[in-house]
Amino acid sequence: MSERCNCGRPLDHNGMCECRWLPEHCDCQPLRSSKPSVVRNLSTTSAADIHPIPIEWLWSGYVPRAMVSILGGFPGVGKSTVGYDLAARTSRKGRLVVVATAEDHLAAVVRPRLEAAGADLNLVRIVLGDITLAENAAMVTLMVRELDAAMVMLDPLVAFIGDDVNTHRDHQVRRVLARSRSSPR
Repeated sequence: MSERCNCGRPLDHNGMCECRWLPEHCDCQPLRSSKPSVVRNLSTTSAADIHPIPIEWLWSGYVPRAMVSILGGFPGVGKSTVGYDLAARTSRKGRLVVVATAEDHLAAVVRPRLEAAGADLNLVRIVLGDITLAENAAMVTLMVRELDAAMVMLDPLVAFIGDDVNTHRDHQVRRVLARSRSSPR
């Protein structure tokens, strides 16, 4: 039998509840009718037992808070600029933002972009260590939760995906992102 969270849901390979939180931080309602399956220890629940929650938007209609969003496009079209603008807007609303960059110089590029976008620099935390998804997903989740961050920006995303993941294979990237959905509430 697989390990279970306090709410009754199964824990994934990172020891996280399927609601994407570590068991000690899970605030889900306990499942009333979770039924084990003979297929690989999977379980099911009635859709009636899932309590809908409202979506809080960082960018209304486009970027929800506490969910994975990806700005995709060709190089040089402004994905990072849009990301820094959203980070600045979020910080100006009094919410903390975490930024991890693998390519840009912090003093020559990151801070000037944040300043140009009007960010509250005191509410933007820059990650100084290495992050590799999905290996560090639980650590990132704890950091985000501890900081009560409203947004995490990984720029560029592919730089934070482990070497064992073929980023040209859609299903491999989706699996990494599914394990990394542990985002701020």
